[in-house]
Amino acid sequence: MLLWDWFFDGFSNGSLVASEELLEEVCQRGKKDVASRLIETLDQDGLLRVLTSNSDTFAHIAGIEAFVREHFEPQHADVFLRGKDGLLIALAKTHRVGIITLERYGVPQFNSATGKIKGKVPLPYVAWAFGVRCISLFQAFLDLPQKETAGSRVG
Repeated sequence: MLLWDWFFDGFSNGSLVASEELLEEVCQRGKKDVASRLIETLDQDGLLRVLTSNSDTFAHIAGIEAFVREHFEPQHADVFLRGKDGLLIALAKTHRVGIITLERYGVPQFNSATGKIKGKVPLPYVAWAFGVRCISLFQAFLDLPQKETAGSRVG
């Protein structure tokens, strides 16, 4: 199965959904690459489900901000909170969906001098803290259902 087919099937059967932030990131590239063509095709075919914010989302954002500020060094918390990862986690929690990320997983390191976690605020860790499943793209390839097509399975 080609990567295009995997994504197309995932959006078609509802296993994959998007956020405005994801679409904005793909479209900001300013060129017609495979990702932007896929989004355009899905949208034209009426298959693109985009998650929307509601009052629950904003409550989750407030909780995420408080958590990050309480547990991470201020300079790293500020960078995380200026980005869109917190909103993605809040949307995922609101809509009870997981997040697929390219971000590496790791165990955060504690800074005993500051009493905070040091380094970049990792999306997977914050997602985990809020009960949102966060998996790598490779794991998604393994986990998400895919259509059986001739030659799509090795074995």
